[in-house]
Amino acid sequence: MAAILILDHDEGVRTFIKTVLEEEGHTVFAFADPKPVLATVNLDDIDLILADLRLSIPGSEVIRRLRQEKHIQAPIIAMISFIPDNPQVLEAQAILRKPFNLSAFLQTVNRHLAGHTGPDRKTSTFVPHLRPIIPSSYVSSASRIPRK
Repeated sequence: MAAILILDHDEGVRTFIKTVLEEEGHTVFAFADPKPVLATVNLDDIDLILADLRLSIPGSEVIRRLRQEKHIQAPIIAMISFIPDNPQVLEAQAILRKPFNLSAFLQTVNRHLAGHTGPDRKTSTFVPHLRPIIPSSYVSSASRIPRK
């Protein structure tokens, strides 16, 4: 399956998404702080990046630096709780609005993994939230996701 990088400041969200994607068979690397990723981590084998916009460095800046400094070719999905004034400046292939629906989340991830064609991919989609998938109080024992 795919290698996926998660950048999210919220431990509960990060852990939940990691669990969901690992249960789908993906290898997942999760970070709360993008600084070590930008400074040292080799991202050549990453197939998809999920980046929250509320990080220690603004998410739009992280995405720009991933593209320009790390030369990331993998699709990037921005995760946000608000709609930015100009979403096109994010340089992301999709925007997921938090809280998001599990089905819509997995469809978006799978669509961008299947359609990954490199840096010239310019399509962008916005996926609105439908119903929350992240419980308001994350409990690690609740991380078991039923199979389809």
